[in-house]
Amino acid sequence: MTTNAHLDDLVQELLVLWPALPTALPRDTGPSSDERVATSENVHTVPLNVEVAAVITDLRRAIPDWTRWAEDVLGVTYPPTGNVVNALRRLAGLHDQLAQRGRARDAERLAAAAHGWLSSCRRALGLDRPDQATDMHCPNHDEPLTKLVQPGDEGQLRYAKLDSHGRPVNPYVTWRHIEVVCCRHCDALWTPDRYMFLGRLIRQADRRRAEQDTGDAA
Repeated sequence: MTTNAHLDDLVQELLVLWPALPTALPRDTGPSSDERVATSENVHTVPLNVEVAAVITDLRRAIPDWTRWAEDVLGVTYPPTGNVVNALRRLAGLHDQLAQRGRARDAERLAAAAHGWLSSCRRALGLDRPDQATDMHCPNHDEPLTKLVQPGDEGQLRYAKLDSHGRPVNPYVTWRHIEVVCCRHCDALWTPDRYMFLGRLIRQADRRRAEQDTGDAA
């Protein structure tokens, strides 16, 4: 079960990323000339980052809606949140109350929704680089036959403050690289000190699969 401390960390990252989404909105991601948005009738149009726009629209609706849902489940009434930031700040407390009242399944639903919001924000802002597939298959299972991957780098957005319009001032990204090989199907993971052992497992699995293919062909 997601702990309240874990959810606090998740909410804090969402509070950092949310103000950065509008800043990323007018960024050229290669759309056609038809995919443009104007801020008024008399100003130049700018390329619209469609993914960022979709995330902003979705979260403006979803986060307050989920906050109200949790309040309804708890049978409590708070003043309307009014915006995404206020709704997020209320989230961890609602999750904690659900868990304390024996509503573990509802608490997990709320946490799962928050995980989804964070994934959407990070993907839209380009903070999760894709995994790099290897040419080796996981030795732990044959069905499904799954290639091992090196996890993509993870970026953390940082800035000291927001300006008067609520936009990040001098934002920057620090990148974290994890030197492991893993299987996204069974969650097996090998660190560099286990690579030689992994190599033996892969060779054994390859021989077993080859022998099985030979037997099936016969």
